[in-house]
Amino acid sequence: MKQIVIGIQARSTSTRLPGKSSFDLGSKTVIEHVIDRCNKSAEWLNKNTIMDVKASVWLLIPKGDRLKELKGDFHTLEGSEPDVLSRYVQMAAECYPDYICRITGDCPLIPEFIISSIIKSAVKGGNDYTSNTIPEFRTSIDGHDCEVMSNRMLQWLDHEAHSALDREHVTTRIMRDPPDWARIHPIIGYYDLSDIKLSVDTQLDMDAVKHQYESVADKISAARKKGYTVGRL
Repeated sequence: MKQIVIGIQARSTSTRLPGKSSFDLGSKTVIEHVIDRCNKSAEWLNKNTIMDVKASVWLLIPKGDRLKELKGDFHTLEGSEPDVLSRYVQMAAECYPDYICRITGDCPLIPEFIISSIIKSAVKGGNDYTSNTIPEFRTSIDGHDCEVMSNRMLQWLDHEAHSALDREHVTTRIMRDPPDWARIHPIIGYYDLSDIKLSVDTQLDMDAVKHQYESVADKISAARKKGYTVGRL
C-alpha cells in the first residue's frame, strides 16, 4: 500500500493580503475550503480499493501561526516560515510517505477531483514529479494548482535547493533543472485556461473568488429548489 500525504502550506501573515486564510467564503474560511477539498480527495482515494493507497491531510504552518487553532480531520505541523520546503521535509520525516502532494492555502476553489486525479496519475505512473503547474506546459486555471512528488524527489530537493527563493517556493528547482533520473509528468488539459486566476493574493483576487463561489452557490440552490439532485465535476 502506497502512503500519500497531502500537505497544505499556509500562513496567516501574508504580506499582500494579511489574514487571507481566515477570510470568509460562504460558511467557511478560505483555508477551511482548501482543507475540505483535500479531505474529500483523501476520502475518495482511501475508498478506492483498486488504487491501494492510504492518504492523509496535513496543514503545514509557520511556528506559532494562529492557524494552529484550526481543528478537524487533519494533522498540523509547525515549521520554518521562510523555508517552506523544510516543512514538507519535516512532515515526510514524521510519516514516511511514498508520495507528497503539495497544495497551497490560497486556492479555495480547487476541485477535489483534480487533486485525486493528479495523485492517481503519479502513483500509477510511478512518477517523480506530476503537476499541472509547469509554466511551459500549463493549461490549468491559476488556483487549481496541484503538485505530486515522490519521496526521493523531495529528498533530492532538500539536498539541492539552496537559495532562499527555491526553499520558499519548494519546487522551482525541479522546474528549472530536474535530475536526469526523474520521471517528470506534466498534466496538460484539453483547453488552455491558464489566463484565469482563482488563487487569492490580493483583495481583487478575493473579490473574484467570492463572485465565482456565490454564482455557483446560487445555481446549486436554484437546482435544489426545483427538486433536482446536484452533481459536481
